[in-house]
Amino acid sequence: MALVSWEVLCRPKKYGGLNIKGCKNWNIASVGKLLWQLVTNKEVLWVIWVHGVYMKSCKSIWEHNPPSDCSWYWKKINSLKHNMAQWYNGRTYRLTSNGDYSVSSSYNVMLGQMSRCREMDLIWSRVMLPRHRFVLWLAYQQKMQTKSRLVQLNIPITGDAESCMCELGVIETQ
Repeated sequence: MALVSWEVLCRPKKYGGLNIKGCKNWNIASVGKLLWQLVTNKEVLWVIWVHGVYMKSCKSIWEHNPPSDCSWYWKKINSLKHNMAQWYNGRTYRLTSNGDYSVSSSYNVMLGQMSRCREMDLIWSRVMLPRHRFVLWLAYQQKMQTKSRLVQLNIPITGDAESCMCELGVIETQ
């Protein structure tokens, strides 16, 4: 049973998440580094091999169309280049000030625009114990396992208290 969606968990802490990296987006951002090496014609063995095997007649990755008999991985890189083309200006990567590729910058762009939660500064302050931070974060997300929420999830409950963390007869506070 998931208390909070994966999308929320993968947000940075300052935007209300737990800063867990989403594998799919992180992998796409990492593959983007390979694409950047092809764009800049880095002198690395992988780029030399790709130019020798797949891009014999084409100098630019942007103009290249993968052959039908190429590997699935090469087809995947070529399918991603259309989504990533906006990140490049010639041989310069637009998302960083120095023009070099950054996996984390690409990953953050894929997360999209988010509004900052000021409450997160309090929740994730170093003054609190980690357990208290997490419980407070769950309360902020309104995902505490209160009895009313457990009933919605079809989880059997016993007793009269509103909160599963309270003793009998104690009224729940939100």
